[in-house]
This record gives sequence, C-alpha cells and structure tokens, in this order.
Amino acid sequence: MTKAEQKRIEKAAREAFTKKAFGYVLDAIFESSVKNNGSPQIRVALKKGNRYIAFHRYAQDFNIQLYSSGDVDIEFKEFCHQTRLYRIFEYNSNTDVQEAFLEQFRKDVLMVITEFIEQADWHIVLDYLPLEYTENWRDIFIDSLEPAANPQEPFRWKPDWVNPYGDEEESVQ
Repeated sequence: MTKAEQKRIEKAAREAFTKKAFGYVLDAIFESSVKNNGSPQIRVALKKGNRYIAFHRYAQDFNIQLYSSGDVDIEFKEFCHQTRLYRIFEYNSNTDVQEAFLEQFRKDVLMVITEFIEQADWHIVLDYLPLEYTENWRDIFIDSLEPAANPQEPFRWKPDWVNPYGDEEESVQ
C-alpha cells in the first residue's frame, strides 16, 4: 500500500468517525427539543470538514466542535466565568477506542444539550467546573446540575429520580 492510499484510508476513517459523532449531536438536539421550554438558538457551521455546533441562550453558550482531524472539543461559556474548553477526545485510529468514546459521547451530549435547553443555570454549572481539563468533567457536571437544574425537575439525590440520559440499567434506584 502506498503512502497516498494509506492517507486516503485514514482520512476516510476520520470522516466516518466525525460523521457518526455529528449524527449523535443531531439526534440529541432532536431528543432534547421535545420538552423545550426555552428559546435557545442552535447554529451549525461546516468549515473544511469541521463541524461547529453552537447553542446560545442569553449570556450562556455551549459549543461542540468536531474537527476533521477526529478530535472533539466541548466549550462552556457564561458571561461571569472564563470559558471552559475541554478536549474530550483526541483521535485514535483504534476502532474499539472510537466506539467506546462514541457510546459515552452519545449519552453525554444528550445530557448536556438537554440541560442547556431545559435551562439549567450555566453560572452555577461553571462555578463547579474546573478551568483545566479533567477526566471526571462528566461527574462534576452532573453534580453541578443539582442546584442548577430546572426547578420543575426533581434533584438527582431523590430516591425516586430516574436518570433520563442513561439506559434503563444505569438509572438511579
């Protein structure tokens, strides 16, 4: 196999990965908009194979950046806080690693987009999220939702609360 053929195959693999991640974001937007109580603005920009999905509410933003390189970033913005930009996936050509990430990404993106659309207070969320990237950003984000969530939704520590973002077997009992 020539280097040109190898490059073409690698580029096609990265595009397939990015396309799959983008599909999960679009699915999450559709799912989370079912109970839309607010009026968030959602903008999708496609530039040179990169996909930028920007969510905006007054003084609060959330962005997902899917790069043609296969890297995935998320960004949280709020007018009182410094921007939090996390590289949640650095491209790996191992398909098992990709599939494991995509399965978790599908759940994470649904959770974050749903909370944004359901008007969780990003100011409180960013009070808890560290500036530097941390592997457990997901747990910190979930913990920060307790005080930041929509008042109609029960807090996550209540025994009867069922996790709407996970599978049946992952729900809180």
